[in-house]
Amino acid sequence: MTDHMSFQNQQPSNFYILAVEATSVLSTGQPEQEALLKQSPVIEKYFRIIYQKVYAAHQFRIKYIYDLAS
Repeated sequence: MTDHMSFQNQQPSNFYILAVEATSVLSTGQPEQEALLKQSPVIEKYFRIIYQKVYAAHQFRIKYIYDLAS
């Protein structure tokens, strides 16, 4: 889970995670993510497919909102 705009632009995020019980959080930075994606093409492909599905859902949502406004 991440604030993609914040992660991409290397800026602090306005979002946060609130845990309701004792929790361990794994945090990685952009250099670690890039290294992992270069090291493992399978993981790169997995995340690329996830991003494509999310982007398609976002487009559908925007179309739905515009259709409601018409």
